[in-house]
Amino acid sequence: MSRKTIRNRGRGAGTKTHDGFTNFQARVGLGADNLASQANYSFNYVTRNRQQLEAMYRGSWLIGQAVDAPAEDMTRAGIDIQAQLPPAQIELLQSALMEKVWDGVANTIRWSRLFGGAIGVFLIENQSMAEPLRTDSIKKGQFKGMLVLDRWMVQVDVNDLVTDYGPHLGKPKFYDVVADAPGLPREKIHYSRVVRFEGLDLPYFQKLGEMLWGESVVERIYDRLVAFDSTTLGAAQLVYRAHLRTLKVKSLRETVAMGGPALNGLLKQMEMMRSMQSNESITLLDAEDEFSSETYTFAGLSDVLMQMGEQISGAVEVPLVRLFGQSPAGFSTGETDLTNYYESIRRKQDTRLRQPMGVILDLLCRSELGIDPPADMTFTFRSLKVPNDKEKADVASGVTTAVQSAWESGLVTQDVALKELRQSSRQTGIWTNITDEDITAAKGAPPPNAEQAMGSEEEGAGDAGQPVGIQEAQRHLGSIKDEAMPDDGEAPRSMTKLDYQGLPLVIETGKGEVRKARDGSWQAKMAADYGYVEGTGSAEGPDEGMDVFVGPLRHSQRVYVIDQANLSTGEFDEHKCMLGYFNQSSATRDYCASYHDGKGQDRIMGVKVMTLKQFKDWLKSDDWAKPLTIKTSE
Repeated sequence: MSRKTIRNRGRGAGTKTHDGFTNFQARVGLGADNLASQANYSFNYVTRNRQQLEAMYRGSWLIGQAVDAPAEDMTRAGIDIQAQLPPAQIELLQSALMEKVWDGVANTIRWSRLFGGAIGVFLIENQSMAEPLRTDSIKKGQFKGMLVLDRWMVQVDVNDLVTDYGPHLGKPKFYDVVADAPGLPREKIHYSRVVRFEGLDLPYFQKLGEMLWGESVVERIYDRLVAFDSTTLGAAQLVYRAHLRTLKVKSLRETVAMGGPALNGLLKQMEMMRSMQSNESITLLDAEDEFSSETYTFAGLSDVLMQMGEQISGAVEVPLVRLFGQSPAGFSTGETDLTNYYESIRRKQDTRLRQPMGVILDLLCRSELGIDPPADMTFTFRSLKVPNDKEKADVASGVTTAVQSAWESGLVTQDVALKELRQSSRQTGIWTNITDEDITAAKGAPPPNAEQAMGSEEEGAGDAGQPVGIQEAQRHLGSIKDEAMPDDGEAPRSMTKLDYQGLPLVIETGKGEVRKARDGSWQAKMAADYGYVEGTGSAEGPDEGMDVFVGPLRHSQRVYVIDQANLSTGEFDEHKCMLGYFNQSSATRDYCASYHDGKGQDRIMGVKVMTLKQFKDWLKSDDWAKPLTIKTSE
């Protein structure tokens, strides 16, 4: 026998097999002539029935939630913009997003989920809608917002599609607005001027039947929704039948057939029973009658409803806690479900919303700021999870520590550190008071190197019992002794020279040391290094050095000059200059904490903020004899 014959026999010897278990004798399995074998799936083109979709959206809260929840959650938290732009300009972009964009994007997603598709049209003044969008031609103030049109308000030509490679390939090239649309009637709109969202994705030939749109989310859950609503309405009807009462009457059939006085007597008896039960809870019966009462129980009905709710929840990809506003049964709190849902929303944002938002930011930069978008501009979608107070505090602490470490290590400048802190305030609620002026004043200040870094305000004393700043000054510049008695009766003290960015300082009392009177009548623990600027004058005299407090930020470019009042007269006394502080609040705090009588705040007549250069120039003039914040007569 030839090999060809053997091969043919092998092919003919094959047996027919079934995919799955089947027992024809017992009629078990698909194809075994049983009820399950008669099941089939058919098309239910609810997406094409606009009026039915509108009725369901208006009449069913469940449909409203299934449509609205993802659309709102994709847009409600907003985005964080990262770019080399002043904070004020970034805040202007955020404001424009809130006023002109987010509602339009949310509604476009909403109607795309309900109807299977929608577009948001960019409203750009003095430009033809039919022409391709050229973002570089947009001038300041031209972008006015978005107009949302669902799929039923526009018509497309499936034979005129985009052929350019990119995200729009195979999509309609133009959208013709119908005559009764709320805006832009009969306009022809180029695809580059719209944000397009489709409903649920469909295979190509099904999408072709929908004019290249997607499927409504309602169509996919239609059968589950009908079952759920039927069950809930059925349960509501059962409430009327929950309490059944039965009265057995002898010869009832004959009495009804006889009619006349006998039937009327029966009806009067029933009316009397109903009246007495309502008023006195008494049931009157003939001796031969029997009365019974039965109560219907709803056991197991809640489980059925929960199972149906879970099926709907799974179909629309929205957890029970978000869709129904209730936590799952058992030990689950719904937190895990929400976390998974937020991850699903994040994926939708990255796949469907990122590219349109990039175009919108481009438009806003040109229209709101009048500039081309920076080459490094990017953005991230904010988290939907709202942190509690403890989580905010932990994040704020971590961000602050990281930024401070980067600044002290010389990785970033002081103004960049302030920008990072203010940017984190959206998430943490801390550092919201950092202003543009603060950032501008810190610009150009070199970060401290490892040898110059003074650490945070909470650093303790060194091995000699003195603050770190004093130890460093002693190590590099040496110490001098001054046994002269100050005019205010202070006790003699050791003094240390310190170079503060070119200012020759003499530190009389270090941070944490006690400054006291010679006769012991008062003493105060200093909240910061305290001394004066050597070789300068002050309101006390041309040879009296200008008093200074030195805070922890030894490379700060700002100085806070306090006009100090004489408590006895209320008149101007002298200046106290606060160097090395982050802001005015921290400067005045240390100033007030350094007075033994607790009246530091009463001594403050006003505070003048200067840059370090302005402060140095002021020291060279003779204006230090007058207050800076109060006008005086010459």
